[in-house]
Amino acid sequence: MKNMTIFRFYLSSFQKYLTASMFLAAVVFSNLCEAAVYYVSASGGSDSSSGTEAAPWATVQKAAAVLTAGDTVYIKNGTYALNTHPTTKYLAPVNSGSSTAGWITFAAYPGHTSVLDGDNAVLPVGGLINIRNKEYIRISGLTVQNVDDNAEGIGIYVENSRHIIIEKNHVRHTDSSGIQVFTKSSQPGLPSADILIDGNDVEDTNLGGPNEMITVSGVNRFEVCNNRVHNRTVGTNGGEGLDIKQGAKNGSVHHNEIWDLNTNRPGIYIDAWDQLTENIDVHSNHIHHIDTHGLYIGSERGGLLRNVRIFNNIVHDNYRAGIYFPDETSFSGKEPLEGIVLVNNTFARNGVNVNWFGAVHVANPSITGLIVRNNIAWQNGRYQIYDIPAGVTGAVVSDNLLWGTTGTADNSRVSNGADKKADPLFVNAAADDFHLQAASPAVDGGADAALPADSFDQDGDSDTAEPIPFDYADNPRRAGSRVDNGAYERSTSVSSYTVNPSAGSGGTISPATAQAVNHGATVAFTITPNSGYSISSVTGCGGTFNSTTKIYTTGAITANCTVTTSFITDADADGIDDDWERRYFSNLTTVNAGSDFDEDGYSDRQEYLNSLAGQKDPQGAEYDPKVRNAPGGTGYAGRASFLPAVKLLLEKK
Repeated sequence: MKNMTIFRFYLSSFQKYLTASMFLAAVVFSNLCEAAVYYVSASGGSDSSSGTEAAPWATVQKAAAVLTAGDTVYIKNGTYALNTHPTTKYLAPVNSGSSTAGWITFAAYPGHTSVLDGDNAVLPVGGLINIRNKEYIRISGLTVQNVDDNAEGIGIYVENSRHIIIEKNHVRHTDSSGIQVFTKSSQPGLPSADILIDGNDVEDTNLGGPNEMITVSGVNRFEVCNNRVHNRTVGTNGGEGLDIKQGAKNGSVHHNEIWDLNTNRPGIYIDAWDQLTENIDVHSNHIHHIDTHGLYIGSERGGLLRNVRIFNNIVHDNYRAGIYFPDETSFSGKEPLEGIVLVNNTFARNGVNVNWFGAVHVANPSITGLIVRNNIAWQNGRYQIYDIPAGVTGAVVSDNLLWGTTGTADNSRVSNGADKKADPLFVNAAADDFHLQAASPAVDGGADAALPADSFDQDGDSDTAEPIPFDYADNPRRAGSRVDNGAYERSTSVSSYTVNPSAGSGGTISPATAQAVNHGATVAFTITPNSGYSISSVTGCGGTFNSTTKIYTTGAITANCTVTTSFITDADADGIDDDWERRYFSNLTTVNAGSDFDEDGYSDRQEYLNSLAGQKDPQGAEYDPKVRNAPGGTGYAGRASFLPAVKLLLEKK
């Protein structure tokens, strides 16, 4: 489910599963068995120290060289310029964890913003975080940025490794992928397997290099879930949102949001390339405002793609088709797809601007056993579900609800009763709320027999033969006499969702327990920093923060979500992290929230915030409170009359 990740893998030819809770239990047990906890600090750390919290290391490279199975390193506030290390310009674990001794964990200190910065320097390896031929490694809560090296620089790279967790990281501004997991037969190690990519924020990647924002290639047993992939605005080589490809198998892609990819690349791409790629679930994703197709399902070089189930997705406002099955036989002479299931998705307003594509476009004539059922196709461009090519065998297109401009194939299916044409009566389509009203013809409008089996055991009851148990919002998939059309199931009762509060160290959030919130309602939380701390950020659930009252109010709740707040050490209460002030000025008195030490038009707090966000000024320079930055960036308010040098002379008198 969306907020309780079920991390299940195929363990043999018959289905057995290993859950995330078992992994966590292994970690807890290992911590009882002589596991060590270390610390890295950008303020006052030294690699010659012992690595304790009182005597932290200065670099993550030191931690990568020392940690052994079961160990954890917490990385504290600050920007760590990995390129300045004398020998190793990236983070690469030297050792592996193990199933008995436990995971090796690299994590942000709770509530801290820990930034690994590549300074856009050319890397001698694939990623700024580089995991090769390793096992049981966890990367958690880090910001990874500025790997735009014009040489295929990647944020987090995994190759020929097993049991890897990449969670809650923020990856941005990379030349190639933000997160990339590969199997490479030419390199040492076993094929990559047992990979979890969960809850990451990936943006502004693939600025010039190939591959995709999140890439999973040749991996056996994987889960890609709860990620936010967005805002890719430049670059023409690569850059699809999520790509599962080239021999990947036995995995799921779910509860991700992908939007604002503006460089002619689809949101989710499933591509066999030249290898057997199979047993993949794509469900409960939100894909919107892509400047080409929402989903793209194919085989560019003739590999067989089979047993792909696509269900409970919401796909809207994409420039071309909601989902596209291309005819790419010109590449390899064949493009075989088998057992593709497209069930209970909601497609809205796709292909409108180009007035050609619609919700579903099948151009590939080499598909066997295509099923398109129980979907809602609403107000898409030139048609709703395109005609199926003559070469496709065993296709079933039925029980879909269509509304808007219909093509010849649509009209034929409606006239013979296979599909139905009627307005689905969404709750508020203008606000992208595609829940169903009580009077919707989509209620009980689907076919129960079309529901795929719960092969990945979403509800944890060990019954993998039952139909999928949940809809897009993790509510029961069937609430009435029959399953509904579309991604949402209309419940006879008011839908209720869980809003989970989460506070880092240095303060509290109240209420501190999970809140049950009815559909469309809001909930407010009071954020209180401890003495000597300030609020760094409050995010989640589409809310707004009142800095005067310290109250965060969510937006209208339509799904389970989390409100997360973090705090910074701030003894002088100026809204600037104390470690940042000491790094530049060796004290807490020189600057404050309203000061502008270098008089470049950016307040010192604004320069802190810009650097924290990984921004650069309009001329590409890092924000520095002692160096004038170019005007016109975030928070620029105009320069004062004194030059910094004059100011310093006056201060000396």
